[in-house]
Amino acid sequence: MKKLACFLGFLGVLGLNISLHANPGLIQIVAAENFYGSVAQNIGAPYVQVTSVLNNPVADPHNFSAGADVAKAVDQANIVIENGVGYDAWMDNLYQSSAKKAALINVGSIIQVLPSMNPHIWYAPQTMPAFAQVLTARLSALDPAHASEYQKNLSYFLQRANLFNFRMNKVRVQVRGESITATEPVFNDFALALGLKILNTPIQWKVMNGVPLSPQEIIDFEASLNSKTVKILVYNNQVVDPVVEQFKVIAEKNNIPVVGVSELMPTGGTYYEWMHQNLLDVASALGVKA
Repeated sequence: MKKLACFLGFLGVLGLNISLHANPGLIQIVAAENFYGSVAQNIGAPYVQVTSVLNNPVADPHNFSAGADVAKAVDQANIVIENGVGYDAWMDNLYQSSAKKAALINVGSIIQVLPSMNPHIWYAPQTMPAFAQVLTARLSALDPAHASEYQKNLSYFLQRANLFNFRMNKVRVQVRGESITATEPVFNDFALALGLKILNTPIQWKVMNGVPLSPQEIIDFEASLNSKTVKILVYNNQVVDPVVEQFKVIAEKNNIPVVGVSELMPTGGTYYEWMHQNLLDVASALGVKA
């Protein structure tokens, strides 16, 4: 399931970002994933320099292996941000071996997600506001002279969060109780926040972890599509897998909308622009207005 071509393409993008020279006049932040890096830039600008390690929205992040450039960036950082929940253990390893010991923010710990739970916590509506508040406190402690500006940035960020939650609730009242399925649990926290029922969850975890499906599991998943029990098939567009492609074909034959989601944020936008586009895609697939 994990493709070498994606890995090599990922390294090409990675090198461009990590090779940036640190500006000693700015607070150095290294984020394991670009969605956390984007929020860090929103909160800390113009007093931070942010390096996002995983930043290619078309490469499979599970293939990543940290090299010397990433280790150097962590060594030079004032703040290190990791998702936790086992998703980016490589970052925790780099942090533990770093001589400088920057302030560490483990987002999974902030929202108290257990290691056995879904690691794709950035799709849960409560995650980013909680992370942004912790980050603001850390920045204010490191740079008290600009604490009021960090607080101002946080207030604006939380306003955008509230607006997004308003839009999400508008969709929720129209779709709650509908059944969907997915090839991986990437989007499940978002779907649950919309009140959607998610079928085939154990199969999703096996696909995510690269565990082959049994013939009966494939039959069961296909049955949920052929019977039109589900209204949407969600898939991870950063992973290429022949079984997933088969599921997509069956969904399309049954006129079930197929919605692609990504584990990393697309370039050129903000976190809430990304989440809003996901909301629009799901609403459109379910035939409601966002």
